[in-house]
Amino acid sequence: MQEDSSTQNLLAQIKKTQAKERGKRGRLKIFFGYAAGVGKTFAMLEEARELKNEGYDVVIGYLEPHDRPETAQLAEGLEQLPPKRVQHQGLQVNEFDLEAALKRKPTFILVDELAHSNVDDQKHSKRYQDIAELLNAGINVYSTLNVQHLESLNSVIDNLLHVAVTETVPDYIFDNADEIKLVDLEPKDLTMRLQLGKIYSTVHARKALNNFFKMNNLTYLRELALRKMTMRLAHRKKASERLLVCISGAPSNRRVIRTAAQLAHAFSCELSGIYISDDQDETAHSQQLTENIRLAELLGAKVATLYGAQKGELIAEYAKEKEISKIVLGASQTTWLEELWREDIVEQLNTLIPEIDKFVITEKKHRKKRKKLFSVSLNQVANLSDLLKTFAILTGCSFLGLLLKEIGSNDVNIVLLYILGVMINALVTHGKRYSLFYSFAMLLLYDFLFTQPLASFQSSPNNLLTFVVMFLVAFLSSSWTTKLRKQGILDAQRAYRTEILLKTNRLLQRSPSLAEIYQVTGEQLRELLKCPVCIFPGNQENLSMPHFFGDGKDNQATTITTAEQAIVLWVLRNRKRAGFGTDTLPKADYLHLPLNDPEEPRYALAVVSLGLKKSVHPDSFTLDLAYSICDECEQAVLRIKNLKQKNEGEALARQEKLRANLLRGISHDLRTPLTTISGNADILLHSEYELEETQRKELYHSIYNDATWLINLVENLLAMTKVDEGSLKVKRRPELVEDIFQAALSHLSANAVKHTLETKIESQMLILDTDGQLITQVLINIINNAIQYTPTGSKIILTANSTANGRAQISIYNDGPHIDEQAMTKIFELFYSGNSIYAGRKGMGIGLALCKSIIAACGGRLEVENVQPKGVRFFFTLPLWRDKDE
Repeated sequence: MQEDSSTQNLLAQIKKTQAKERGKRGRLKIFFGYAAGVGKTFAMLEEARELKNEGYDVVIGYLEPHDRPETAQLAEGLEQLPPKRVQHQGLQVNEFDLEAALKRKPTFILVDELAHSNVDDQKHSKRYQDIAELLNAGINVYSTLNVQHLESLNSVIDNLLHVAVTETVPDYIFDNADEIKLVDLEPKDLTMRLQLGKIYSTVHARKALNNFFKMNNLTYLRELALRKMTMRLAHRKKASERLLVCISGAPSNRRVIRTAAQLAHAFSCELSGIYISDDQDETAHSQQLTENIRLAELLGAKVATLYGAQKGELIAEYAKEKEISKIVLGASQTTWLEELWREDIVEQLNTLIPEIDKFVITEKKHRKKRKKLFSVSLNQVANLSDLLKTFAILTGCSFLGLLLKEIGSNDVNIVLLYILGVMINALVTHGKRYSLFYSFAMLLLYDFLFTQPLASFQSSPNNLLTFVVMFLVAFLSSSWTTKLRKQGILDAQRAYRTEILLKTNRLLQRSPSLAEIYQVTGEQLRELLKCPVCIFPGNQENLSMPHFFGDGKDNQATTITTAEQAIVLWVLRNRKRAGFGTDTLPKADYLHLPLNDPEEPRYALAVVSLGLKKSVHPDSFTLDLAYSICDECEQAVLRIKNLKQKNEGEALARQEKLRANLLRGISHDLRTPLTTISGNADILLHSEYELEETQRKELYHSIYNDATWLINLVENLLAMTKVDEGSLKVKRRPELVEDIFQAALSHLSANAVKHTLETKIESQMLILDTDGQLITQVLINIINNAIQYTPTGSKIILTANSTANGRAQISIYNDGPHIDEQAMTKIFELFYSGNSIYAGRKGMGIGLALCKSIIAACGGRLEVENVQPKGVRFFFTLPLWRDKDE
C-alpha cells in the first residue's frame, strides 16, 4: 500500500511538472458594450497605447473602418498589419490577415469586431475562430463585442426588439474570456453622439435613430449588458447540477436551445442536449436539425442522439442515467384535435420523473405555404413502387372479396379482409399517406362492389356508419402497424449500433499498443462509412507516420494531399474539428476529428481523417456512430498513455527506492570499514615505531582487507546502477573458461587463503561466447559469498562442462551449511543479506542480485540448490563459441 501511494504521489508530481512546462496560452480581453458608438474601440486603443508606452510589443491586427476621427487619431503610432484583400461577390473586401498575424506573433494584438463573419474564401467562417487560433499560438488578443451578438440572446433580441442579428458569438467565448471590460454610456449621451455625427454619417444616423437606436431599445440593451456582466461575476462556482434541453428539427427550437443556455448559465448548470429520432424519412435528418444541434454544441451542450418512438420514456431514462436536475423542452401551439390525438410528453415526464424540474418554452407554429406543401406532396407521391404495392393489395383484397361473396360468405369477412390488407400495406410501404389512400380507396371499392346497388356509388345512407367505422378501424390499424414497423427498424438500428460499439470496444481493449488501436479504429470506420480513413498519431505538436485505410473497394494504401495534411496539422495544434462539413476550411475533401487529452491543452493525441466528400455522404445515424467509434479510440489511446505514465512512475518510484536504500546502506556499511581504515592509519601514523613488526603487519593487513571490500562494493554498486538504468552492455567475444577462472581467483578477498579452492574444467579449449569481464565479476561475487558464509577450511570447487545443446554449465560448489528454505526464495533479491556466524561483516545484499542480472543479460539463468548430504551449489549455463565458418 505504501509503495502504491508513493507511486501515485510521484505520478501527481510528474503531471504537475508537465503542466508547468506547457506553453502558455494567450489571454483574451473583450471590451463589452450594448451598442455601436459607446466607445469600445476607443477604450481598446487607449489601453493599447499604455501597453506600448510600457514597452510591450503591440500590433493592430484589424480595425473596422468607421470613419471616426477620434478613433483614427488614437491608432496613429501603433504598428498596424495590412488587411487581406479578398474578392467577394465582385468586390474587393478587406479582411483580417490571420497568417500574417501568426507570422508576426506580437505580444498583444488588437482585432476589432469579435462577432464578424468572414467571407467564404477565408480559413474560418467566423472571426472568433481566428482569435481562438491566435490565443492557441500564445498571442494576447484585445477585441470588441456588443451584447446583441451573444448567441444565447439572439431569440430575445429578435422577439423583443424585432431586430434580426445574423452575426453571433457562442457564449463560451464570452464566459471563458480572461477579462471583460464593460464600456458603458448613458443612452441619452449615445443618441447625442449619434446626432452629432460622431458614430455614423448624418443620413445613416437619422435612419439609425428611427430604427435600432430608439431610446427603449438602447435602455433594454444596456440592461442586458449589465445583467450579463453581473451573471459573469456570479458564475464562478463549479457546475453542480445538470440541465437537459430537448432538440428537434423545428426552426423555433433554436429559441428553446438559447433559453436553455441562459438558464444553465443562471443556475450554474452543466448543459446537455438530447435528440430523439423516431422516423427514417428525410425530415429526421433535415438541414434545420443539423443547424439546431450545431447551435446547441456552440452554446456548450453535449448532444446525444437516441432512437425510439416512446420519446417521454427515453427522455426520462436518459435523465435518470445522467442525473439531470432540470429539463427544458419546447411545446408547439396545437389545436384541440392535435391535443386529443397526441400524447403530451410533459405529462409523461411528470409521471415518470416528478422530482425533476421542467421548463416548457412555447414554440411558434410555423405555417408553410400551400404551394410548397403541394410540391412536397407531389415529390412524396412520386414513389411509384409504394403506389404499385398499394394498388396490388387493393386489387387482391377486392378479388378475394368477390370470391367470398360467390361462396356466400358474410360481408363482415369481406370488411376484415380489407382491414387485413391495410395492415399489410402499412408493413410494405413507407409513410402514412399510402395507408390513408388505401383507406379511402377501400371504402370506394367496397361501396362499388359489395353494396346495393352494385357497380355504383349510390349506397344507402344506412351504410354511412359502416363506412366511417371501416375507415377509422383501417386507418388506426395502419397507424399502429406503421409505428410497430418503425419501432422494429429503430430497435434494429439500436442493436446494430450496440453491436458495432461493443465489437470496437472489445477489439480496442485487446489492443496492447497504439498501432493496433489505430488499426482497429481505421478498419471499423472504413467498414462503416465506406470511405478512405487516415489516422495521424501526434508527436506533441508534429505529425507521425500516418495509418491509411482504403475506401473498402481499393485497399491499397495511399496518401492525402499536402493541403489536407496542413489542415491535419492545424487540427492537431488547435484540438478542434476542421474540414468537410465544418465551419473551418469546409471545402476540404476530408473531415478531420481530433482525439483530445483533457489534461493536455496544447495539442491533440491524434487526428482521424474521414474522406467523406468524394464518397456517399452518410446519414446522421451512421455519422453519429462514427463519432462514437472515435470516442472509443480516444479512450483507448488515453488508457495506453496513462498505463505508460503509470509504468514510468513506478519505474521512477523503484529508482527512488533504490537510491534511498543505497544511501541508507552505504551510510551504514561504509562507516565501519572507513572507521577501521582511519583508526589503523592513525595508529601507524603516530605510533609506527612503537609497534612490533607483527602488529604493524596486522594493521596493514586490516587496512588492505577493508580497502578491498570497499573496492568490490563500489564495483558492484556501479554495475548495479548500469543494470537498473538499462545501460549494461554485453560485449560478446570468444573467452576461454580457464582464463575466466584464473582472473576470478586472482581477485578474491584476502580470506580466500583460509579455504581450499579447486577448478575442474572439461577441456582446456572450452570457449564461451560471452563477456569475460562480466562473468569474472559474477564468479568473484559468488566465491566471496561462499568464503563469507562458510567456516574456515571449507572446500570451494569451480566446475565447467559442455552440454548437448551447445552450451556450457558453470557451477560453484561449497561444502558449507545448507541455505534454509525461506532464505532460498529471497537470496537473489536486491538488498537481501542473510545471517551467518562465519561472516565478519554483513554485506549490503547487492552481489547475488547483480550476478542474476548479469547472467540474464548474457543469455543464461542463475540458480542455487542445496547438495546432500551437505553443501550449496550455484550454477548457470552460457552459450559456447562457434566458428562462423562451421
